[in-house]
Amino acid sequence: MLATLQRWFSLEGTGCCSPEKAEDLDINIDGARRTDGVFLTEEAVNDIAEPSKDVPPKTKSSMEVCETPTTAASSALTASGGSSSKSAEECAAGEVADFRLDAERPDSQAEAGCLGKTLNESDAQGAEPEDDDARQLPELPTKAPLPEDQVVLDGLRSRMDKGRLVLDQLQQEVTAQLIKGRTSVGDLDRREELFCSKSTMMRYLCMQDGNVDKALKAMKDTLVWRRKMFKPELFVDDSPVPCCRACLKDPTSHCFLCLGKDVLGRYVVYSCAGRAKNKTPEDGIEHMAAEIERLFQNSSMPGSIVWIVDFAGFGFSDCNPKTGVLAFPMFASHYPERFGQIVCLGLPYAFYPLYGAASKIFDKATMQKVVTLKGDKEWNRYADAYWSNDPAMKAWLNAAVKCKGSPGCFPDMALTRALQALPETELAIKTLERCANLSS
Repeated sequence: MLATLQRWFSLEGTGCCSPEKAEDLDINIDGARRTDGVFLTEEAVNDIAEPSKDVPPKTKSSMEVCETPTTAASSALTASGGSSSKSAEECAAGEVADFRLDAERPDSQAEAGCLGKTLNESDAQGAEPEDDDARQLPELPTKAPLPEDQVVLDGLRSRMDKGRLVLDQLQQEVTAQLIKGRTSVGDLDRREELFCSKSTMMRYLCMQDGNVDKALKAMKDTLVWRRKMFKPELFVDDSPVPCCRACLKDPTSHCFLCLGKDVLGRYVVYSCAGRAKNKTPEDGIEHMAAEIERLFQNSSMPGSIVWIVDFAGFGFSDCNPKTGVLAFPMFASHYPERFGQIVCLGLPYAFYPLYGAASKIFDKATMQKVVTLKGDKEWNRYADAYWSNDPAMKAWLNAAVKCKGSPGCFPDMALTRALQALPETELAIKTLERCANLSS
């Protein structure tokens, strides 16, 4: 069963599932080659893998850094290929410019792209100071908001302590093998140089438990993947970061929205497959990758995501296995330590056996970051602990988990307009406004 799942989701020899003695490949970059609201314990996982006869009735309600989500969450990543309605295309025609971020920039830059700034402009403002350890390697909080989450925070701290011991060594190898001797001739080369930041190196060292050789090879693999994934056509109107082309045409295509930050400073991203009209796996992967690139400035900056996975409206069309085939390798191998926590809401019973199997495939540290919330009591406990710093975001999420799980169905716009207008959240606010305009 486990071997079948590994082959199904292309996990053999990648990321946290790679064998201990996997043989490294020689890659030539120049050649262009993710009540109590507790974490599931091992005992609970075994109960899921081998469900008892007394299964409770289904209820709907509603740390730092991980390589990959669970099988259940991955299946919720759907993004969809349905054709856009005529009204959506007409609406998008006049709003593409508004869809892009335009915070803190002159009006003359309104058409600059999804971030509204070119790579050179970001450099001029000191957004990527390679020698700024305080910015690239920020201190971790010492105490988790909920006691059951402390093990996750402690585990991350331990991995980062290991990484710091060999960070200089990896930096020398990265400079010698990936940067030295290269001439930046365009945005592609510049993006690759920005990717090779200290925070990136630390994430890959954490993924590989401080093994410099494995971390270096993993970074090389990701650079090859990035060249294939982020094609020029994704950088609309010379945007410095890739954009989701489906959402430019129809804002109801996907639901993967950054709404703010929690008390630990992690981005809170809400997703709901039932609210995504587009069910094409490739489009969904493009959307998620583009959003992660936007939040972390082409993967050059530190930080992590708390991924809220709402299964409202989840149906047969959201069960395409190709989503897992594409998502698992991407999150495990190319976005290590990006998911601080994955919160599953209304997990369908159909996924419980797969969840149990996934707990045996992925390492314990990864599975500890997955939490399933059942009922309002667990949801409220989690929300009170992690979102007390942002009442507007908390109110929006409380309303969202009570909305119908269908495309374009979101909380009232008054709640959306109350969200903090930050560079990280403005894209979600614009998307929600466009969805509201379609339904009006």
